[in-house]
Amino acid sequence: MPSTPPHESNGNSPKNPSPGKALVIGNDNRSFLTTVRSLGRAGWEVHSAWTPDNLAANRSRYLNRKHAVPAYDPRDPAWIGALKAVLSAQKFDLIIPCSDESIIPLQLHRNDFEPYARITLLPDAVFETFHHKEQTGQLARSLSIPTPREVLVTNEHELEEGLEAFSFPIVLKPASSHNKCDPDNRRRVLKAYTPKEASQLGRQSLSEGPLLIQEHFIGQGTGVEVLAKDGKILTAFQHLRLHEPLHGGGSSYRKSIPLHPGMLAATTALVKAVSYTGVGMFEYKHNPTTDEWMLIEVNARLWGSVALPVAAGIDFPRFLAEMLIHQRSDFPQDYPADIYCRNWVADLDWFRANLRANKEDPTLHTRRLPEIAREIVPILQLREYADTLSLDDPLPGLAELGQVIQRWLQTAFLRITQSLHHRRTTP
Repeated sequence: MPSTPPHESNGNSPKNPSPGKALVIGNDNRSFLTTVRSLGRAGWEVHSAWTPDNLAANRSRYLNRKHAVPAYDPRDPAWIGALKAVLSAQKFDLIIPCSDESIIPLQLHRNDFEPYARITLLPDAVFETFHHKEQTGQLARSLSIPTPREVLVTNEHELEEGLEAFSFPIVLKPASSHNKCDPDNRRRVLKAYTPKEASQLGRQSLSEGPLLIQEHFIGQGTGVEVLAKDGKILTAFQHLRLHEPLHGGGSSYRKSIPLHPGMLAATTALVKAVSYTGVGMFEYKHNPTTDEWMLIEVNARLWGSVALPVAAGIDFPRFLAEMLIHQRSDFPQDYPADIYCRNWVADLDWFRANLRANKEDPTLHTRRLPEIAREIVPILQLREYADTLSLDDPLPGLAELGQVIQRWLQTAFLRITQSLHHRRTTP
């Protein structure tokens, strides 16, 4: 495993003063940790807020200080005053919220915080377009971008009526993944194989809000990631998902691939249509046999697999900061294909699920044993990186490993205890 991504600085020196001071807000070991490392390696002074106390990313050597701020509560404004006090005292140049859970509160209360620092928030209209998946689809179709056929339903009657128009399996997708009143509660995308299953899952999901019934397009997950300003793409990158949950979700193993002309053109059109400024990942499904593809959704923020482009030299968090604060507009355009990046914790779950899965089912994202065996090659060639493990910043990866081992031991202890109890109570 290479120690640090290529073309990156390893910190400050007296001859290279800090290029800025940033507050990074997040709650995971993926986009949040990658952003902290990206800015820290470039010499930024990096602080954090709203991070769970047990988060492995808190152990990063590139994190200068962690600020305690009350959790977001739409009924209690105490968090607003606490965060404003931090911003007033620290004089940040830039605030980067990395997750929907942190973006939504700042988006709703941007007028309270924007006087203190530049925040990587979208204009409200653009945020709404990509936050609501139905609006994303409408925009794409207006630009003649292929999307899965879908129907929005808001009640059980519309659900049953809508299901009659689709063949199975289908995808049941929340109209938005997060409720603005409760952004910590993430709604899941579901897959249903029968009308009965779809009706049951759909009714459960409708209790939390509107739902999209969407046709299931069989293809490989891929993403076109961009940095853009005023509707113009300044640099772009594409990855291919190699391991992802069998029924859909975030990938645990992916690689860099050349930009697909059609998907890049579609992304360019979307970026231009809303005069997009910032970073984002435009998610597609691609059938490599027919070269058919469809836009699935847009992550209008830093995304979970951002460690991969950083490893390949397209350092989106740093580039974003330099564009917004230092007015930089020229960025690398080329990157190597076949650079790999893995989330080892999530990948262990994938390996277990893939082992038990039906490899003949084309709707599942499975891989056969020979394909998995060949994954040793990029490791031996030093072309594979990890989301959390890094030789120049080892503590987050070690802390995460320790947490995984602790969970395994707790699970094993619970199973042993239950087994002993069952034996004692069985005649």
